Amino acid sequence: MGDPSAVWGTIGVGVERLHAALPVMSNSRDALATITSLNDLANACGAAALLSGPVPLAVSRAFAGLGGCLAEGSASLRHRQLQPNYNASTANRVMFFEAQAISQAFAMMLGLLESQALQLAEADWIRLLTAAVVPLEVMLPQLRSLRAEVLQGSRREAAVEMLHRHVWCASKPVYALLSLLTPPCEVMPSRAAALLAATSLKPQKLAPWVCAISEATCAYMTVTNSYVPPYTTLIPVLRNLLAADTCPGLRAVVHAQAEVQVQVVRLCARCFVLPEAQWEAALADGERCIMLLEVVETMANECCTEGRRAWEAGSIRAGRATLLATAGSLAAHPRLAAAQERREQAGLMAACLELTASLAHDVLQLFLEVEGQQLPASLLQRAEGLLCQLGGPGGLPLLCQLAGEVAEAAGADAGRGAAAGRRPGFGGMCWGEFPMEWFNTLNSWCLVLPRFDLSACIRTPGVHAAACRAAEALLRLAPLLPRQPAWQPGPGGERVWRTAATAVAAAGGALPLILRRDPDAPGTLAAMMSVGVPKLAAALLVAPSTPPSHASASPESAAASYRALVTACRYTHALAPHQHACSTAQDRRPGEAGRAGALPVPVSAPDAPEVFVTEPTLGCVAECLDRAAVLALQLNAAMLQQVPPGEQEPYVRSAGVGGRMECCLLLYLAALPALPRLPAGAQIRAALECGRCSVLLRMLNEQALTLWRLLLGEGGTAAVAGVDTRCLLADMAYRGLEAHFYSLLPTLANCDLSAFTTPLTMLERAAELEPSLIAALARHNTLLRMLGGLGGTLADVARPGGELAAQALPIYEQRSSLLRRLVPHLPIDPSQQDEVRHCVEGCLEAEYARNRRSMEVLCDVADAQLAKEAREAAAEQAANVPRPRRPPLSPEGRQLAERRARALALLKCANPRCSRLEGASEAAAPRGRLCSGCRTVRFCSEACSQQEWPQHRAACRLLRAPPPNG
Repeated sequence: MGDPSAVWGTIGVGVERLHAALPVMSNSRDALATITSLNDLANACGAAALLSGPVPLAVSRAFAGLGGCLAEGSASLRHRQLQPNYNASTANRVMFFEAQAISQAFAMMLGLLESQALQLAEADWIRLLTAAVVPLEVMLPQLRSLRAEVLQGSRREAAVEMLHRHVWCASKPVYALLSLLTPPCEVMPSRAAALLAATSLKPQKLAPWVCAISEATCAYMTVTNSYVPPYTTLIPVLRNLLAADTCPGLRAVVHAQAEVQVQVVRLCARCFVLPEAQWEAALADGERCIMLLEVVETMANECCTEGRRAWEAGSIRAGRATLLATAGSLAAHPRLAAAQERREQAGLMAACLELTASLAHDVLQLFLEVEGQQLPASLLQRAEGLLCQLGGPGGLPLLCQLAGEVAEAAGADAGRGAAAGRRPGFGGMCWGEFPMEWFNTLNSWCLVLPRFDLSACIRTPGVHAAACRAAEALLRLAPLLPRQPAWQPGPGGERVWRTAATAVAAAGGALPLILRRDPDAPGTLAAMMSVGVPKLAAALLVAPSTPPSHASASPESAAASYRALVTACRYTHALAPHQHACSTAQDRRPGEAGRAGALPVPVSAPDAPEVFVTEPTLGCVAECLDRAAVLALQLNAAMLQQVPPGEQEPYVRSAGVGGRMECCLLLYLAALPALPRLPAGAQIRAALECGRCSVLLRMLNEQALTLWRLLLGEGGTAAVAGVDTRCLLADMAYRGLEAHFYSLLPTLANCDLSAFTTPLTMLERAAELEPSLIAALARHNTLLRMLGGLGGTLADVARPGGELAAQALPIYEQRSSLLRRLVPHLPIDPSQQDEVRHCVEGCLEAEYARNRRSMEVLCDVADAQLAKEAREAAAEQAANVPRPRRPPLSPEGRQLAERRARALALLKCANPRCSRLEGASEAAAPRGRLCSGCRTVRFCSEACSQQEWPQHRAACRLLRAPPPNG
């Protein structure tokens, strides 16, 4: 280490030499000698940093004088630069070296001050900080001049070397200044810091510096064929400058100057878009991963939107790799996944997902700008690329996978926040080391999800497949949200990390947070994502606008849509125990309980996991289910068209790909009873319920008609199918009529009555397929009451002179046609037969009073039938009458049992009501164990096997085969 007095003496001599050299630099040789002295002094200062004890007073005074000398030199440089005849390209070379010397000395003194090896009085601080003008202003024209020389090729080697040194000297002092101004560093006096922020570091001066330093560094890296900046501290400088709280106002200035954004993104892209041959080594290097992480965070900043747009547009035109494709490929790279237990690699993976969200936001902004106009081909190409990326391995499936690891790491330690970080892997590291970074990644997606609608770009099978994969990942992400990190204010005002479920519960629930719209409130992020995630999934599940054809589907898209439907059904069943959050007893009409199907759905479960359930969430999930069913059936029907006509029936009945269409229908019907009823006043209720009737009508007209006939038949189909399809259709029709009825009733004077047609047409079509359905409809009391109430309302609006008479008459006739078929199956008292006949056959335009009274009679018939059923059930319960044994299945019932089992054999778990959502895709979910009886279907757990056994029993006997060993 040497003698301390000798070290301090060397430093003192070095400072005195600089005192003498700085003011009299008149040529390049003097400037280079000064730089050499600076290097020697910096080495001596490094040795002094290892010494203990105070700095000698003489040395401190010498440094204080050196600060004044730097201030005078910088003022002289600035004065010469402002002369009218100054031109950076032709200026005396001594100014280049002089600026380098002053900037280097300035950086050295800032480093000593930061390490607190040197202390200055406030007046000396203020004098020293005037030297900041050199790297921030004086060197900028020189940087641009050197960059032009480098790119033009004149004096290339000398210019490249000088540019290299200039970049360092222009960036190092700024890095030191930011370190001094960033808490908890409190070395700089407050008055000096305020003066610095108001002069040299004000946004209007920093923005040109950011632009020039980025431009020059990128030029140097281009000509030297390098993908790493000459000084890696430059990237953290740019990232910190663009942070929200580092330099207030700079982000707004940069956001308004597209050229600055372009240069920043160009530099970052040079570091980020690597040749594939370099990925392996770069991702294995921890320091390189840290640099890439800082690069990604800089590009993802919201103030760089125009820069990202320009780079992506130029990349598409030039045919080079885009930021979006690179982010996806990098995030899904095997090397990164293999090393994700290291903080650098894990952080880079999360940052790539955040950049993908920012790039998705940019595309959405472009869509909003051309809203109502014809979409340019280039924009459609970008949107299709975005959808393919979102469904790719580095897109939403990866986000879901990582969120699952975070949720698993939360586990039982969820309420204690970071204590859960003891667990290994990405999830444990997230809780323990960087919850804020993962929180920001989720927050970036939260800003994108509610505005996401690229349905116009889903036109080809490949894009369809990617959109389905993305939707499936989103639906699997939704149940994981309650176990993601969220912060709560601690006792001292600091952020304490808890699970989102804890934060939302402390705030009074998810819905108040959504309505409050305060993004800074704890738990708001997860509450908003609980709506945005299923909303985006619904937007991605877009059925082809044209009828199914060979060109509208591919094996990949058909399989992806099938997996999306499986996931939508499982998510619907997962929400069933939480229906009490938005569905109350007051929302149910008398006699409605138990009419949704043969298998009851639990209303509440005390041990069910925490799930954010709100009215908007339930509406989006219901829409997801309907859209997924339509899309899966359409694409698989299009695949069926590729089979010769004579082979289609065996193809559909097979247990392979052909059985997917029947499996899709069975899954959808099994999920419908689990759909919660939205409150009567919900605005989206009418559209959802009537839309579901349209979906069912479309299926009844187009898909799996043989299976529909079996499901609607009488041969024990309810016991085999797992749901009473007859009662289910009646209930869906009732819900569609009721939702539209109560939504339009307050404004009946000017409403549209045509929506009543769809539920009635659906019932008529089902009765055409299976005439015996009429008898089952006659026993659905709530449907009868609704038909009676609907007739009364139509009688009201069709009174002579009414504005809606023309709309009401066709609907009334359609309702009457259905009633004519129901009446013979009703237990009507002889004294009421005349009124019921008039209710069915009476003319709507005449005898208004009698028409109104006859509608009430029909409602009385339904009430009497309901009361009779209730009395019989109570008597059987009081007498302890044993349940009758299930009658043997008819041939149609056995055929349905076998077809259903072969269709469900395509699932990882053959229980249609299974709610397990493990992994980012159904394709990656673990396969269940084979049924020991039939060895055809699989179940993921004993609970699923027991729940499905009443329906599987018959098929198990039919499919039972001898063991493989005889």
